[in-house]
Amino acid sequence: MRKKSEKEELIKKIVSCKDMLRGGIVRLKARCGKKGCRKCSSGEYHGISHYLSIKEGGKTEMVYIPKSMVKEVEERTRLFKAYWELGKEVACMNLKEFKEKKAKMKGEKE
Repeated sequence: MRKKSEKEELIKKIVSCKDMLRGGIVRLKARCGKKGCRKCSSGEYHGISHYLSIKEGGKTEMVYIPKSMVKEVEERTRLFKAYWELGKEVACMNLKEFKEKKAKMKGEKE
């Protein structure tokens, strides 16, 4: 019964990733674009802007992240990576169980 409890523990960990966000954080140097801005006209930047980059259906969407939310979004994208790895582990367990069940069925038919 050890397999079941391992799998159940993985599923609990997957559920704990419920606040995940898929995508990567992109940091872009920003210019304001105002005509008379000394920084922009001299080639300088005002600072760094953060975006969540999500690719969906061959298109990339960039969602602006306010500075106050950067750490939160970093954590939530980390949760997605954890979710993905945990899901692969569960899928491997399921494949092993399927193969065992299939072998058992084959043995019963003979």
